[in-house]
Amino acid sequence: MKKHFLIGLLALMTLAAAPGTSMGGSKEDQDLARSALLRGEVLPLTRILDITARHVPGEVVKLELESKKKRLYYEIKILTPSGRLRELYLDARTGAFIAIEDE
Repeated sequence: MKKHFLIGLLALMTLAAAPGTSMGGSKEDQDLARSALLRGEVLPLTRILDITARHVPGEVVKLELESKKKRLYYEIKILTPSGRLRELYLDARTGAFIAIEDE
């Protein structure tokens, strides 16, 4: 139950994050993110989380939808079972990994 709540919460947070901003955006930011999803400019969060879990298992502790030079990407921080904090960057449209960093 807790896992489903977390995924639902992350889904809402992703929709609330506008390209180029952090979490906690305005209604306008939410609308921009939702529009990007409807236009196919970003993959659904469930798909991004599936891709992420296959490559870096652990608990998602932060997720943001960002924009740089007109490229949308997800920034995801994961706490691995061994206690490492890893930061992943995925292309929001394709789900391809841009970078994986250790913090």
